[in-house]
Amino acid sequence: VYEKADGAPVTVKYVDGDGNELATSDTLSGKLGTSYDATAKNLSGWKLTATPTNAKGVFTSKAQTVTFVYVKQEK
Repeated sequence: VYEKADGAPVTVKYVDGDGNELATSDTLSGKLGTSYDATAKNLSGWKLTATPTNAKGVFTSKAQTVTFVYVKQEK
């Protein structure tokens, strides 16, 4: 039985508009060609600005990064 090789990791980052990390990055792993679905975290006091286009995708031989950007929520 042929087993698919492991794909390169997908790093999921949670940052503000200046690129400051708001939460610990997550790393997704899977087999080449299998799909992944990165989800944004609910961060208290922060609002997600947009879902990146690569939040859903497939594992490839190249490392990928999904970056969720947040803005400070108005009180």
